[in-house]
Amino acid sequence: MDDELAVEARARLAYLLKEKGQLDQALHLIEESLKDRPNTKQWVLSLATLYDAANRLHDSREILRKALDTTPDDKELLFHLAMVLDKLGQRDQAIECAKKAIEKAADYVEALNFLGYTYAEEGINLDEAELLIKKALSIQPDDGYIIDSLGWVYFKKGKNDQALLYLKKAQDLVSVDPVIAEHLGDAYMAKGTFDKALHAYQEALKLMKESKDKPRLRKKIQDAQKALSDVVDR
Repeated sequence: MDDELAVEARARLAYLLKEKGQLDQALHLIEESLKDRPNTKQWVLSLATLYDAANRLHDSREILRKALDTTPDDKELLFHLAMVLDKLGQRDQAIECAKKAIEKAADYVEALNFLGYTYAEEGINLDEAELLIKKALSIQPDDGYIIDSLGWVYFKKGKNDQALLYLKKAQDLVSVDPVIAEHLGDAYMAKGTFDKALHAYQEALKLMKESKDKPRLRKKIQDAQKALSDVVDR
């Protein structure tokens, strides 16, 4: 028990260092810890997350793959690898990893939501995506991110009324997420409610931290403004 607490304490310290802007110190702490105990899963997951924060996604991928060589059936390692692969643009491999995680644990909420949302993003297997996300939602019914995923599936299916119902609820629960706000804007645009779409896109832009995503949002704002102007001028 004391050993488990020590592992938890070191992982927690690394997290706190990262949050304080001391990412290099956090990385050093966990890297050194793993030299003595390379198979400590919590530290592996911690280091993978820190590499992600440092934009060292290839290092994150490799440490997770190395850990999976030892414990190939570990659902958490599989799921974290799926997320890293997705960020690296290796979506097919990410989907396979998520599927394996669900095979090991059928009620693994994060993997169910990830796989369903990824299908929705790709516009594939939308019926399966709906079932996966509904299963996740049955386990965590008040999770705004899962509710957003279900709304996004309905949007991809062209069911805008249902999409809006869930996306509005998701934003009520998670008001600081720019992706949810953007999803809501897309649903309002598809519905022809251009004033609400404009407001949602502006809110998303305000919340957006990733500069690479801002041009896309600015374009959507311009499109919503033009659509709204066209309606007013009729």
